[in-house]
Amino acid sequence: MPRARTTLITLAFILTCTLVCRAQTPPSPANDHNLKIAVVRVSYIYRNMQESAQAFTNLKARVGQMEQEGAAKRKAAEDLDNQLKQLKPGSPQWLSMRAQLDDKKFELDSWTKKMQLELDRVKKAALIDQYRHVNEAVQTVAEQQHLDMVISDYTPEIVGPDFDAIPQQQLEQLILTRAVLFAGKKADVTQEVLTVLDANFAKNRQSIGATPSGPAVPAPGQPQPAQAPINK
Repeated sequence: MPRARTTLITLAFILTCTLVCRAQTPPSPANDHNLKIAVVRVSYIYRNMQESAQAFTNLKARVGQMEQEGAAKRKAAEDLDNQLKQLKPGSPQWLSMRAQLDDKKFELDSWTKKMQLELDRVKKAALIDQYRHVNEAVQTVAEQQHLDMVISDYTPEIVGPDFDAIPQQQLEQLILTRAVLFAGKKADVTQEVLTVLDANFAKNRQSIGATPSGPAVPAPGQPQPAQAPINK
């Protein structure tokens, strides 16, 4: 019996020592790291970045050129149509001119589709470029501030003069798709990202000695920038 009691006392002593040692053991270095998270207001970035503003100017100029060329083609077709009206229907000259007019109309229609395709391709390419540049700027800021994660805070502007024009279903989708419900000012690195973006854009312009081309592409869900339509 005394021997059993001695064994129990020994085990209790060992267990106590183990618990004391665990309590005094410092935590793992990995547990000392506090996760640092920041947010970036993407719609604000796309509306205010210099690259987007300059690209919109380039797009507007290109659309103006297309409009002038299209106006000349339409004028040529209209002049030919007026001449056709002066001829006797069914005559050899009338038949020949009608064929020329058909060619002009087909040419104008084909040209219009081609120009629209060009604009669509340029806008898509610009969207990819600007998205890549935004990501690069975010990564730069994240490395400078030792951030572990940067979240895209896309808060749509649903209050304004066009509020009544938003359908109920679309309004619900805009509200429910918000990923960030609150972020303090210290967590917002939007301005820092925009500063890096504009600095990189200015450096790129200086290095190539010209203004980079490409249309302004708004953030998803934002209205498209106004541009002159290409009329047929």
